[in-house]
This record gives sequence, structure tokens and C-alpha cells, in this order.
Amino acid sequence: MASVRGAAQVKLELIQQRIAELERVRDALRVLVDACPGHGHLGDCPIMSALSGSER
Repeated sequence: MASVRGAAQVKLELIQQRIAELERVRDALRVLVDACPGHGHLGDCPIMSALSGSER
């Protein structure tokens, strides 16, 4: 039974790491969405700049 508990603990830790990473991605995307006026030239879009790796 200890091995089952240990395996479940490892799985739990992996899930917690994935959740933390998804929260970081969510927060970064939220910043980009908030920075985007939703109109204008595509070249001025902060979301496109971030996705292409270029700086504004």
C-alpha cells in the first residue's frame, strides 16, 4: 500500500506543478489581453508581438 500512496503523491506533485505553470501562463496572457486595445494595426498588437518573440 505504501507504494500506491507514494505513486499517488508523485502524481499529485506533478499535477500541482502543471497547475502552477498554467497559472503563470494565464497571468501572462491576462496582462497581454489587458494591454491590447482591440483595434489598430496588427504590427502594434502586444499579443502578436509577444507571440512572435519581438519587443514593442
